[in-house]
Amino acid sequence: MSRVRFCKYCGGKPYRGQGICRECEKRPKAENIKRLRLWNGEETLYDFLNQSNISDRNIKTMESLQDIEDEGFRQFLEIVQEIAKVRPFKRRRWIVIRDKHQALWQRIIENDYFEVLLEEYSVQNCSFDPRSEDS
Repeated sequence: MSRVRFCKYCGGKPYRGQGICRECEKRPKAENIKRLRLWNGEETLYDFLNQSNISDRNIKTMESLQDIEDEGFRQFLEIVQEIAKVRPFKRRRWIVIRDKHQALWQRIIENDYFEVLLEEYSVQNCSFDPRSEDS
């Protein structure tokens, strides 16, 4: 039997290879499940943003995540849903949102969940010249 390397609820070091760390073992199981659902929801939304297209099926999945009771996650979910309506295709998504949807762009910048994505695509400080795409 192989040993478990990470806690299934928080990703920490498991206690005696049982798949759960000491901190999570002390918490009520309902709270651990809630934390796991939040983590899975975050991963799902990040995956949607990295896809080439946010499909109708993805939007239905987002609707099923609305029952997660975390205010920061809810704001993240609302922004991703708005991105899916405004710019579902990935090509030039961040540049178009920055240039044509300033209110949404401001919400994206203020939300901590997007910090990693904006650094990855280095959109925040890039200058956009529409004429450069034609050549």
